[in-house]
Formats: sequence, C-alpha cells, structure tokens
Amino acid sequence: MKKQKQRQKKSLYQFQREALEKIKNFDNAALFWQMGAGKTVSSIELTECEEWNTPILVCLVLKSTVNQWLEELYNQTERTVFNGYKKTKSDGIESFIACSDRKCIVIGYDAYKAKCGTRLRTYINQHAEDVTIICDESSLIGHMESERTKAVMKTKAKHKLLLSGTPATGGRLEAMIPTMNMLGWETTKRDFLDQFCYVYEWRDPTRPWMTIPIIQGYKNIDELRAGLKEHGGSFITMEEAGVQLPETTEQRVTITTPPEYKKFMRTGIVEIDGQEIIGENNLTKMLYARQICSVYNQAKAAALEELLEQAGDEPVIVFYNWTSELKILQSICERLKRPVSVVNGQRKDLQAYEQDKPGTVILAQYQAASMGLNLQKSRICIFFSPVCSYSDYEQAKARIHRIGQKRNCIFYNLICEDSIEEHIMQTLAERRDYTEQLFTEQYGPKAEVAA
Repeated sequence: MKKQKQRQKKSLYQFQREALEKIKNFDNAALFWQMGAGKTVSSIELTECEEWNTPILVCLVLKSTVNQWLEELYNQTERTVFNGYKKTKSDGIESFIACSDRKCIVIGYDAYKAKCGTRLRTYINQHAEDVTIICDESSLIGHMESERTKAVMKTKAKHKLLLSGTPATGGRLEAMIPTMNMLGWETTKRDFLDQFCYVYEWRDPTRPWMTIPIIQGYKNIDELRAGLKEHGGSFITMEEAGVQLPETTEQRVTITTPPEYKKFMRTGIVEIDGQEIIGENNLTKMLYARQICSVYNQAKAAALEELLEQAGDEPVIVFYNWTSELKILQSICERLKRPVSVVNGQRKDLQAYEQDKPGTVILAQYQAASMGLNLQKSRICIFFSPVCSYSDYEQAKARIHRIGQKRNCIFYNLICEDSIEEHIMQTLAERRDYTEQLFTEQYGPKAEVAA
C-alpha cells in the first residue's frame, strides 16, 4: 500500500477533458491517443467520474511501469492503492482483497495471467459489478490464443478501459479483434477478414481440403475507425489536440560492417574472437546477423562513445536489445565516468537520472522501457541497434518526445552499411515489423550452414 504523503494532483488539458466527455457514457472505452498525449492521467480521471466510478479499480500494466502507475493513482485519487507484486500485511493481493475502502491494485499482465494471479482473478469476477479495469498498452492483448489475452478476456467487469498509442501492433489490424470484442463490438476473425482485409486463401497441396487465409492488405479503414468510435473509441493526435511538440531530428550514423558479416551471411558460420557463431536456421541466422553488427562490432561501440562525448553533461538515453550489448554499454559509460541508470526486464534503476546527475546515461532495453516511461528531461536518444518491432520503435521515441518536452529532440540510429540493419530500418519506415519471413525473402529460403 502506498505510503502516506502529500498528494500532488495533476490537471487535465482542455483536449483531454473534451475527449473524456465524449466517451464517459460508454460502459467500455478505449483511448487510442498518440504516444505522449497523457493517457495514464486521463484514464484515471475517467474512472473517477460519476459514470465510471466503482469501488474497485484494477490496473493491468507493464511490470516496468508499476511504480509509475502507483504514483499516479495515489496523486490523482483518494483510493487506497495496492501493489500486486507485494506480499506483506499491508500490501499485495491478499491485503487488497481484505480492504473494504475504495481501492485499486496495480499488477503486470505477466503476474495477472499466472497461477499467482488466480485468487485476484476469482475475486474480480465475483465482484464484477463493482469493478473497473484499465488495460494499459492494450496492443499487448492482440492474439486471441495467448494466455495474456485469454486471462483478460475472461475477466468480468462493469467497465473496461483500454489504452494504446499503437493499437494495431506492427500494422497488423487483425490484432485489434480482442480490443473490438472488449469494447462490445462482437466479431470473429472470419468476419474481420471479410470486412477489413484483402485475403488470399492458400491451399496446402499436401492437404487440399484445408485452406489458410493470408492477409495481403486492408480495406474499409475509415469504416473500422468509425465503428471503433461508435463503441467508445477515442482517437487523438497531437495535431488534433492543438499540442505543438518540439521538432525532432533523426540522424543515421553509418557504421562500418565487420568483415566477418559477409562470410556469415554467405556460409551461415563464422569465427569471431575465438567464438564460433553458427546460424542453424533462419531465425538464429537473423539473430546472429544482427549481433555481428552490434555486439561484435568495435566500430559501433566507438561511434557511441563519440556521441556520448559530444552530448557533454546532457542526459542521454541509449536503447539496446540484448544483455551482451548492455555489458558493452556499461563498459563505455564506466570508461567515460558517466552516471548510469538501467531499465530492463530484471532491473529498473533511474536514481541517477532522477537526481539530475550531469552526463547521466539511461541504458534502456526496448521491450522493458519503450512503453510507459516519462524521460523528457532528456532530448537525446541513441538506438545502439535497431529493434524489429515498429510499435516498440515508435514507443521508444515517445519516451522523450511527449507532453512536457520543451526542447527539440535528436534521435541517432547507429546502422551498419549494407547489412540487415539497413533492411530493418527500411521496414520500420514502412510502419511494419521486420520478421523472419522478410529475412528469408531477402537472404534466401534457407540458412546455409557449413558442414
């Protein structure tokens, strides 16, 4: 339970108040607002209005943003706030269940869907008429067969509020089917394909009685958007809101590709610094091709070091993919004597950043830090290696380019020339995810591995 201290409630912008006014009479709603438009505070404000106010509020969020949500809920409401990851006499799931006050609990999707969340899910379903649920980053509920989606879909509540700046993950509109159903727009995958997709029915020659629908494009997008609005969807861009964010500059820093890269792509096997790297299939070959460009590339580490030196005392965010990259980044910061904050799946330490230590470098893993964090005290963001997910890339940029940012932002992409990294960036520019299928199309149907 949140420690008692003075609450510091934030006021909403006019565009936020007007948007909430339009959806407050819906039982379920969704804020499809551009990243940085203030979905968190606005969603809490909606759940406190007369039409949505229930004794029990449940917030399903990313684990990395739990503390941020706890802070916002404490400041914006008069509820007793519980952390779903704690197990003490005054906090945690059991304490939340036992509490008779107006209350809320914050818990990550991972814990909610797991066995440890069974008690909480049962309690919520038993008191459904008294429950409002907020699903942050609802694009994560995009696959009907995933355990995460099933756990949320089976949960009963009087109100459900979905938040997402990128509702169609990686440009895949079919990922919105769970969202549509939770808003009360009941549809099946087959109905969605017929109404909004151009589909090619592929027939397996070995099993001619079976066909597999392959989506080749989308149609009736305006109709989809209008239908979502009719079911409680709210769409806001910064331009529509009248919010003028500072300008952004994206710079591509071209890096020399390691000489071993071409050999690896040709043969599927190479030795670097005494370590043998083998791409046994297309998936591992794609992974190692990316790592050769970053983990095994001294030129990229040198380029990052130069950029950090140019930044002087300004705080800089560096996004990375793998733990092996983190070790390199930490070594560079140690050599430059820079304070370090780290956000990844195992650790969230923003102490140096929050204390405004000069020259702080925030080392942020895409999957853990690209959503939900407010890092607008920095205006410089470096992408050490590109991420394959378009939504993760856009979310990462929105950590600094959001409401509250007063300075122009600079994004540096460190990209190896004539490599898979260039293909990834080209795909992201098309607002698509880079996938194993694209890798196969570009580099051949089969990863050739030396005997």
